[in-house]
Amino acid sequence: MSYIQYRNVVEERIYKLFSPLQFEEQRHIYTLNGIKLPSVSKLVEQHAYPFDEAKFLPLCAKRENLTEHELKHKWQTINKRACDLGSDTHSFMENYRGYQVPTTLQEEAGVKYIKSLEGEYIVSFRELRAFSKEFMYAGTMDLPLEVVRNGNYIIDDYKTNKDLFKAFDYLKPPFNYLEASPFNKYQLQLSYYQIMLEEVGLTIENRRIVYLMADGEYKIYDLYDYTGELKEYMRNRHKFN
Repeated sequence: MSYIQYRNVVEERIYKLFSPLQFEEQRHIYTLNGIKLPSVSKLVEQHAYPFDEAKFLPLCAKRENLTEHELKHKWQTINKRACDLGSDTHSFMENYRGYQVPTTLQEEAGVKYIKSLEGEYIVSFRELRAFSKEFMYAGTMDLPLEVVRNGNYIIDDYKTNKDLFKAFDYLKPPFNYLEASPFNKYQLQLSYYQIMLEEVGLTIENRRIVYLMADGEYKIYDLYDYTGELKEYMRNRHKFN
């Protein structure tokens, strides 16, 4: 069997193992054999306290010399633009096959990143939907990549946040030593992804944020492996609720 044939067998096996998972895109609902599964994004948000608007809105409004109404509207506008940008960028990168023309600087950054992979990594999957049979949750990964030199995998995820490290609070136990920044939430997110892929026999050697920036460049952030802590948390969740 050639290497290409071997890769095809591995990829087909992974798709087959995850094929029972159903996804309703409009409502963002995952089901497995009729059972609704929580998404990785929902699990990650459960590690964070709800944003205390009543506490922070007056403080931030005073700092920015705005009324609370003005600042709230500003936040809503920024959040919508960020969500739209993130969604559009993810859609472009999911469908990019080398000939599409980027229309934003973040998309240009994404194209540069994809071109940088040549020779070191193989794009095995795009938007891979997966689930954990042991812990019964599901999620969609942007870009699991095969490492050419050893056949292991890394999990890459596109991000377009204005600020990856801004935080108003800390996460809930057992991660209460981490600030509740987007960056730390993403560290948990990709560790949740890793658990799903390891369950089907893949060896994951790294998790990375691919930060697509507004200047047309990208930056790679390596993420810590929290899979051990997450498994312990999920097996003993009653201790933290």
